[in-house]
Amino acid sequence: MRRLGPCRRLKPRSRRGVTLVEVTVCLAIMSILLLGMAAFLARAHEVARLNERKSYAVQRAIQMVNELKSFVETSGEDAAILDAFDDGILTKPELTIQTGVTPDSPVSGNVTVRGAASPGTQWMYSRRISVLALVGQGGRDVRLVTVRVFQTSDEQTDDIVLAEVETVIRTAAETFPARQVYDIYVIAIENVPGWWVYMAYIKPFIENTL
Repeated sequence: MRRLGPCRRLKPRSRRGVTLVEVTVCLAIMSILLLGMAAFLARAHEVARLNERKSYAVQRAIQMVNELKSFVETSGEDAAILDAFDDGILTKPELTIQTGVTPDSPVSGNVTVRGAASPGTQWMYSRRISVLALVGQGGRDVRLVTVRVFQTSDEQTDDIVLAEVETVIRTAAETFPARQVYDIYVIAIENVPGWWVYMAYIKPFIENTL
């Protein structure tokens, strides 16, 4: 029989703890991840606010375009009357064409900027209306109207364009009765069997009838 060798005792595993360097590295990685997540959430919140402001600005620009169209329709004048609403290079805080209203009135709907640096930039939004006569038209019954809505900015020289709506406003023309034109073609066929008349005689008769 084969003799077995002496049994070897297994050494117990060493229970080594976490070093200070490993803890520091883990904390640094977690800090980087948390800072990146915080920056991402802040950026997402800022983009959501900007999209909300753009949507509101588009609504206000469309409202002012509709006000200009309604003004032309109710005034009974030509579209050239809109030239008086051209703001040129200036901007106004009233988000409406109605006169005698404040920027924060329900018709305008403007709001103030929190912590504005100067009194001239205390309103969140401003508008600029441009009215141009179309080249080649030369009449008073058509105008190209552009309404821009800006966001007031203290950090930049120019304000941020949030919305731009452009349309052609034309004075309603007089109504005319509708006309309908028909094209009539007459084909003259000679020598048709069964007809006891020459087509040369029928052709002048049809022409005189037409």
